[in-house]
Amino acid sequence: MEFGLNMNRVIQDTIVGNAKMTVDQWVAEHPVVGFFVMHPRILLGLVVVGILLLTGLFGAVSRMTEGFWLRLIRMPFILVRSLGRGGFWLVRRALRQPTATPTPTPNPWLEIAQRLEALRHEQDVLMQDIQILLQQTTDVPNKS
Repeated sequence: MEFGLNMNRVIQDTIVGNAKMTVDQWVAEHPVVGFFVMHPRILLGLVVVGILLLTGLFGAVSRMTEGFWLRLIRMPFILVRSLGRGGFWLVRRALRQPTATPTPTPNPWLEIAQRLEALRHEQDVLMQDIQILLQQTTDVPNKS
């Protein structure tokens, strides 16, 4: 019985020794990890700081994408609204009665100016007739 207990202890010591030797070699190759294994409070503080930084990062990413998702969700409604407005505009345009072109109300000053121009033209014609008559009367000798 004693032999069995000693055998168990030997096997246990061998396994623990090999595991310890492997861990010691790995810690020797990675001194930063060894430092944190030897100082667990510092490791705990860094883990807490890392978690806080990650939650802040995730919050910032969510705030940045929130506007994008809201715009993406609102896009179909905006599209339907703009198409509806355009459709109503086309229907209103198609149903609109063609209006007769309004007759321009005559400008009284324009009418007066046109009448004066016509009178001046008539005066010029009459002046030419008078000049012709005067030339004819001066050309005819006086027979008295």
